[in-house]
This record gives sequence, structure tokens and C-alpha cells, in this order.
Amino acid sequence: MGSLAVALGRDSAPDTAVAIRMLAVAPHRGTHRSMRVCGRAIVAVAIDPDWPDAWVADEPGAAAAFVGTLDNGAALARELDAIGFELPAADPAHIMLAAFRAWGEDAPARLRGAFAAAVAEAEGGVVHCFRDQLGFGTLFSRDDAQGFFAASEVKQVVAGAGIPRDPDPEAVSDIFFARLDWRKTAVKGVERVPRAFVVSVSADGDRRLHRYWDPKSLLETARLSPGEIRERLVALLAQAAERTVTGKDAVSLSGGLDSPTVAVFASQRHRELTGEPLTALSAVYPDLPEVDERRFIELVVEQLGLRLEAYVPTAGPLDDLRHWVDLLDGPWDTLLIPEVAEHYRRARELGARTVLGGELGEYVYTMHQHLVGHLVLHGRWAAAARWALTFHRHGWSWRRIARRALPSVVPAAVAARYVRLRKRDHRQLPPWIDPAQMDGLGSRPDLEVPARRRWLQAQLDPVTPGAAVTVEADELCAASCGVHVRRPLADVDLWEFFLSLPAEAKFPGFVAKGLLREVMRGRLPDAVLDRRTQTVFDAHVLAAADYESVERWIFGGDTRIEGVDYRLLRTRLEGRQLPVFELMWANDLARAHAFLELS
Repeated sequence: MGSLAVALGRDSAPDTAVAIRMLAVAPHRGTHRSMRVCGRAIVAVAIDPDWPDAWVADEPGAAAAFVGTLDNGAALARELDAIGFELPAADPAHIMLAAFRAWGEDAPARLRGAFAAAVAEAEGGVVHCFRDQLGFGTLFSRDDAQGFFAASEVKQVVAGAGIPRDPDPEAVSDIFFARLDWRKTAVKGVERVPRAFVVSVSADGDRRLHRYWDPKSLLETARLSPGEIRERLVALLAQAAERTVTGKDAVSLSGGLDSPTVAVFASQRHRELTGEPLTALSAVYPDLPEVDERRFIELVVEQLGLRLEAYVPTAGPLDDLRHWVDLLDGPWDTLLIPEVAEHYRRARELGARTVLGGELGEYVYTMHQHLVGHLVLHGRWAAAARWALTFHRHGWSWRRIARRALPSVVPAAVAARYVRLRKRDHRQLPPWIDPAQMDGLGSRPDLEVPARRRWLQAQLDPVTPGAAVTVEADELCAASCGVHVRRPLADVDLWEFFLSLPAEAKFPGFVAKGLLREVMRGRLPDAVLDRRTQTVFDAHVLAAADYESVERWIFGGDTRIEGVDYRLLRTRLEGRQLPVFELMWANDLARAHAFLELS
């Protein structure tokens, strides 16, 4: 899909050849180009003419570039018109530029969608860069003596700044050990623009961060009856589908609850736009019955009248690894990019330009850790009692219930001492990983937070500015396959609604995702809603294991990452019997090595 490039010179605008060079190194994002020069800055975009999703705009003294989707553009245009801001065009770049004039650096908070954008101001030689609240639009930058450069991909920043694309071993190690810092990328000298922030850089070198979206003040502010909560949730789910469905869509459908929920509302909208059924694209595993969800998928397809395209995945976890670490400008964790790419390519072959997924919703409606402690410590005794009685009625002993609640209420100092004394590690770490690289044996960062804030912090963790390497990798992969990925359950208004609900309303019972199950009753098959087991893909991961590639990438060069016992790892690999979690760590290490050894 499209891409953005920004170059700000210290004394004058860089030559337009700089912007052209930045766009050219990512040809998969579009070959048509448009740019504007504004004072000392250039803003430019690459455009796919078959599916334009990038625009530029200018006016006296200012210019803007926008890449991605602006879901509420029409509403914003009406609001701007009402307060006296005329729009020469109704594309997202003109709307965003007018919004910036109207509301300044708080303007991005009013935008909805998945995007990256930049605004250049001639006066003062300032460039403002930002991306959407949850960071689905990718944006990276470099600020040095030459000037400031920002773009959709790391390689584009490198091309603009004229620096070598050298791996940063420390940053790669941090990615491998999940010590994520939003600033760092896997390439030396290139940073990511943090989500939910505006980064403002001036030609004289001043740099400022402004957080434009911080939902902390929303926590538990809603005062709605149970009926009103359900009604509002349905309305927001429908709105999320209306915002993301384009008419050229496929929904990634599994047999769980999340993607079928997306399919319910997306299929209605798709039929309104096209008169045709929505395509459901599903991976199935006929040789692995414990993984295969086809029975549930077909129930959803039949009830919703979808067109099913099912396939058996053939990609291996480390296929074309050099290509992928090169394209993505670094390694990533957990996500099986070759399989993801296979899925997106199939969607594109079916004519889809938007792939709808059910990911990330769980971060707001299943984050119930420390719930009972929150209720107790905030004096909500009746709700805490209902929680305990509900678990007891489902067979939990009072002792088990107390053990579940205790870590949520004890002071941080007591909890830390308890963890140290037990000397147990709750994480699944391979024996060849030094726990010291991950804050030590038995580390429980959640227990280091004061008890009264533990549940609140758990709700906010998914919306912090921290790095999201896996999401970035997914977005870059999708762009290379010619599709957008949209996640209606990660709609900002939907997330804000869930964050505003009181804890006991958000998690109304024993069953996971209970509130969502309530509102989907009658909309989805009962067999899907009443599932009490979650499909675990361990058997597929083990069946797809590629030990030879793991060994080749890890031991075929001289790269070594501190904290890994390579001798023990070699012995473990020779047995060809790694458990799933250890195999996934080995795959992650292979990706790290592959990127560090890029020539």
C-alpha cells in the first residue's frame, strides 16, 4: 500500500531527489508519487493507483501528507465546516491539515483509523509527525546534523539520511528478550515514532513530544445499566464494521469468538455496499483434529451466509527468512510471517484489498488479572462477594479462590519477597536462556505496582506508547502483499468504551468474554458461543518445526547473543523434541541471527 516520506533540512529544503529516493526503496508501496515543498521541508507519498490510500495537501505556509485510512473523515469535514474551516478537497490529507489548523497538536486525537501523517509549517521550519492511537500505521524517523527524516519503513529513512543500514545488536537482543523500548528499531540510528504522540521537530534541532491520546482518565467512568451497556456495545461494533468494510474485503475467520463477531457486523455492511456475500478466508488443518476449527467455521458461514474459502497452510515458520528480515528491517517475535503472508496473498488473489481480523480485542475485554483485588481494595465488597460466589458455584474451593485473590491485594514489597523466596518462574523460559536477561528468576512486574493500581495498570498496558514489533511486522507484511489489515475490535471508540466500564460490568461472570457472549447470543451459533475451550495450535507448531533451518541460521555464522547458552541449545536441538514454547524461542533466535547476519 502507500507510503509516506518526510525530509526537513537544517538550512533549506533538501533536494526533491531525497524524497524520491526514500519512496523508491519500497516499490511494493506504490510507484506513483506526489510531493509538496513547504519552507525547509518536503512531504511526499507513494500511491498505488489501483487502491489509493495516500494523499498530500498544501495551503499557504503549510503542507501535509497522510497514508492509510481515515475512518471518520466525513464527520470531521462536517465539524470543520461548522466552525468555519473550508476544505478545498475532501481527501484525508486536506481534512487532517484543516484539523491541525483548528485544534493544533491535539487534532490527531479526533482522528479514527489506521494511519501515519505529517504536517509541515513554513514558519519556524517545523514538522509534526504522528500515527494512529494504537500504532497500526507504521512511522520511523532519524534526526541528525543533516536534518530530520521520517517514513513508513526503516529502509526509507536510511535512504533519505544516506546512512548504512547496519543492524543494532543491542536492539536486536532487546527484541529477542522482549525488553522493548519504543524508541529503538533493529537498525542503528533509526527510531520509531511512538503511537499516540505527536513528534515535532524544528529546523534548528528542537524536538518535542506531545501525547495526544491518554485514556487513563476514562477508566471506570461509565454509569450505564446492563441493558444500556449491551446496547452501546452493539452500536459500537456496528460502527467499527461500517468504518472498516470497503466492499473489497475478506474476513479472516476462525472458530473462536472474536473473528465471528467481526464477521457478523462486517457481513451486513458488505452486503449493503455490494449486494454480495462477504468472503471468509480460513486456514484449516484436516490432519490435525485438535487444531482444526472447520466445524465451527462452517456453522458461522452457514448462519451468516458467507462465502467460504478454506485452505491448508503450506508455509513453514522460517521460509524465505532472509527475504523477510530484509523486507521488515529486523526480526520479530512469535508471529509466523510466512504463514501470515500466505494468508494475505490468498486474500489478494480473491480480489480483497482489506483483510478484516478479530485480533487485539482481547486486550480490553479479557484483561481481568487482579480484578478481585481491585474490587476489594476499592471497597466494592458486594461485587467482590459475587465474584467469589460465582467461582465457588463453578467448583472452585474457597482455598483456591483465596489463593487466586491474594496476589492482587498484598503490598508490592511483600509480593516481591514472596516471589524471591519461592524461586519459581511463571514464565516459560528455555533452559538455554539466562533469566537475568529478563529481569531475573520469577520476575513479576505486575506485582511491583502498588496493589490498588494493579488492575488499573493492566487495563492501560495495551494502550501505552510501548513498541509493538509484532504488529509492525504484520502491517509491513500486509503492505508487501497489497492489502490493508483492519481490526474492528481495536476500534478506538470501542476500546475507550470498554476502558470506561466499571470492572464488575466489564467482567460480569465466570466465563471469559462474558459480556461479548451476551450481546452475540442469537447473532452467532450457540455452539460457538458456548465453547469453553480455546483452540491451541501447539500441534501445528510442532508439525511445522524446521529444525534444520533453525540450526543453519543459529549456528551457520559467528553471531552470538549474550544470555543464550549455545552449547546447551545445540544439544537440545539435536534431540528434535523441543516443546512448543522452546521451539518458538528457537525460531525467534533464528530470526535475530538472520537479521544480524544480513550483508
